[in-house]
Amino acid sequence: MIGLFIAKVSDYTDEELKSEYFYQNDIVREHLDKKNQNGIKESLSALCLLRFGIKQAFGDTDYTLSYNQNGKPFMDKCFISLSHSGGYVACALSDKNIGMDIEVLKDIKKCDTYKFFTEKESIYINEDINLLSKRYLEIWTKKEAVLKFYSLRLCDCGKIDTLNLPKNLIVRTKWQDDLVISVCEEV
Repeated sequence: MIGLFIAKVSDYTDEELKSEYFYQNDIVREHLDKKNQNGIKESLSALCLLRFGIKQAFGDTDYTLSYNQNGKPFMDKCFISLSHSGGYVACALSDKNIGMDIEVLKDIKKCDTYKFFTEKESIYINEDINLLSKRYLEIWTKKEAVLKFYSLRLCDCGKIDTLNLPKNLIVRTKWQDDLVISVCEEV
């Protein structure tokens, strides 16, 4: 991985977000225009962070961004993955295909089984009631990271068993304050 960058949406002024919008090509602006106001702000914040990460990694901010048919962003300089949650944005850059997700820690209610989760994943989540929310979000971010890696849609989430991933994938998860971040890469 080239780099993982995290910021708060509030780190960016309305003027910076507006400038970022006009810097983008028509494809990206069209993608942004389909979102609600909050989604636009989060996505523009992620694009500002992407620009920062590209500058850090490559020394310039010249790149072309687009999206595949499932909405996965891609560019000409490197592989990327973007995510946002609860006022935070994250950007992962890599020289290989990558998927990444962040989530803000929140309370999760105990269930016997969780939608989109395998039986083993549900058992793992429920093993320790004190860790239930953390384990749920750990599994969820891993699933989303794998989805983004393969450029799948959220409806494919149930097909992913994070406790039994293909041997050629590795998903690393880390906690930073009240954020959980999972990154999926090829080994």
